Amino acid sequence: MKKLLFFSFLLFTSTTFANKYISHYQKGQSLIIATETGQVRLTAFSPFAMETFYQLQDLKQLPSWSIAVKPGKFP
Repeated sequence: MKKLLFFSFLLFTSTTFANKYISHYQKGQSLIIATETGQVRLTAFSPFAMETFYQLQDLKQLPSWSIAVKPGKFP
């Protein structure tokens, strides 16, 4: 029964928060992905660290900082 509830919850949340892809482009060290509900920005800080920022439409949101370095260039 617990497994059934877990999989039902997983299915519900994955379909509820699903976005449709619109387009993408690269800006500097960032990849910007446009979806129905807003943008997702992926910025590489190093080969081992990546920042993900979700910007929903009609919502002011400030980025959170958990890495104390600036994005760097790497191969």
